[in-house]
Amino acid sequence: IIQNTSGNYVVDYLEPGTYWPAAVKNFYISDKDGEIKFKSESALGFFDPDGDHVLDSIVVNDGGQVTNVNITINPITPQTARDVYPTVESAAKNWASDAYLASIYGDIRPDGQSDFWQFHFISPSLAKSQFWFVFGQTIISPGENDFYEPLPPVPDNWLDSDTVMSIAEENGGSEFRNNHPDAELYGMLGLPDFFYNSDEDRSVNTNESFSVNKELNKIYPQKKNKSFFPIFESTSSLSTLPNLPIVWFVNYYSEESWDNLNFFIDPVTGEILSNPTTAKTLEAQADTLAKNWADDYRLCEIASSWPQIEIDGTANWSFKYYSPAKDEFYQIDFLGKIPIYEGPAYSTPMNDLAIPDGWLDSDVCMAAAEAAGGATFRATYDSVFVYATLNQWYMDPSKTVWTFYYVVNDVPPLIITIDAMTGTQPTNIAEEKNAQIPGKYILKPNYPNPFNPSTQIEYALPKSSKVELAIYSLLGQKVETLVQKKQPAGTYKLVWKPQGLASGTYLLVLKANNATIVRKIQLIK
Repeated sequence: IIQNTSGNYVVDYLEPGTYWPAAVKNFYISDKDGEIKFKSESALGFFDPDGDHVLDSIVVNDGGQVTNVNITINPITPQTARDVYPTVESAAKNWASDAYLASIYGDIRPDGQSDFWQFHFISPSLAKSQFWFVFGQTIISPGENDFYEPLPPVPDNWLDSDTVMSIAEENGGSEFRNNHPDAELYGMLGLPDFFYNSDEDRSVNTNESFSVNKELNKIYPQKKNKSFFPIFESTSSLSTLPNLPIVWFVNYYSEESWDNLNFFIDPVTGEILSNPTTAKTLEAQADTLAKNWADDYRLCEIASSWPQIEIDGTANWSFKYYSPAKDEFYQIDFLGKIPIYEGPAYSTPMNDLAIPDGWLDSDVCMAAAEAAGGATFRATYDSVFVYATLNQWYMDPSKTVWTFYYVVNDVPPLIITIDAMTGTQPTNIAEEKNAQIPGKYILKPNYPNPFNPSTQIEYALPKSSKVELAIYSLLGQKVETLVQKKQPAGTYKLVWKPQGLASGTYLLVLKANNATIVRKIQLIK
């Protein structure tokens, strides 16, 4: 730790061993995450006498003395990712001629600049990878490591971070920061992070976690896990997911409110791939993924996902397929155009009948539902949640229908069915409305489950009942009461967004007259 940008320094009484010298000026330790943070007039340098941007070491012997350890320090000035890339790429090519860029990560600013960038390069010939860390004008690497994953290369013409942040800011990022003064921003160019579960499904982890670089912790051991080098650390194999695109991922996060805003941006065109789409926009892409699962796939359900279907018919979509040969259902979930889940279906569709070709898109049928009473319902009640499904109609399997559920707390939902081939309402709607009164008390599995930040809960009453719907801990402590009133017979849906609860398993308990139904729900963060 130095006070000035130049001068001579002496460190006495070092234990014998190998050291990687560094010099740092004007910094502080973050109380929140224990990382070393830089501020105005900060400067940093490492011992790198050969100038290859790779850490060099010194050896201190018992009773010996080491002199002329020359370190050049540079100011920590914010830069865009492309500002520093030519020097980093040159260092990577000196390490391995076939080295290619696999990812970039940085704690990013609204203007696209960062005090810190991390570049990940891969060498197929060496079957190794190497990270370069950029602090302003200082570029350094801890050396190659054995972590090797044949990830796809980032395209050569990737957009710079300032362009990407301009796109994010114009599409809600600036508003998020205005509403959340504590907002932190992260940017990552590469494949989205993934995790696996025991069923061998796969999901995008859009709430990215960041950890310290284990190799650099060995070099610079810090008390209380403090470190110079926070890095984006993948938790699983990505090379087995050939259908994923390389993206710029931008995350706005407020620790105070736990709110976040995520963007998946095409690194070449700048298109926001995470924007909601109509259902038919994704049909060909989903079918291609389903064919990789089973040649005899057949599409049997499409459903809107979170947050909800918009009035223009756009949403995040979930596609469910059935394979007669496997006798299994398969689910593919999209965040915009990004497939964020592929695996066994979370819930079984109403039937396994194939949806025929020629169905009308979600925007057309959403407009028909609005004209059939949806717009009036939304004008009557506040905070209406709209959910949509496309499948073969349970009342007449020869018909393919869009069903729109208009849901508001404490009021029976409005359910509108639209023929997906004609855009009109089926003639026997009255029979369908009567079918909404169940013959028994029902508490359906919440969706999604596990969930973050919210989940939909649906229950049904066969007759007018005094209802209590509540959340309990596994120890039996009531955490939150969702409903406590008398309600008429019918089906009810509500959206639960917990505040201030820790991750874990909770109990969803429905008590109605003498009936009690319990389901387990899991909150993840």
